Amino acid sequence: MGARRMRRVARPCGLCGSQADRLLRIKSQEDGPWFIACPICAARVSEDNPYFAYGGRISRRPARASA
Repeated sequence: MGARRMRRVARPCGLCGSQADRLLRIKSQEDGPWFIACPICAARVSEDNPYFAYGGRISRRPARASA
């Protein structure tokens, strides 16, 4: 048996609303909340922002069915 390929599920960006299959967890204010953004919006927010924080990449995949 070969490895099963899982199809990525597109999710909306928290800033622009565009569908993306890879999202980034970012923070743009010192004590602000974490939010999910597409790579393009994350790059815009990070420019000259001393409070920008990167929290990792999120690749959306379908949830596994429990047995």
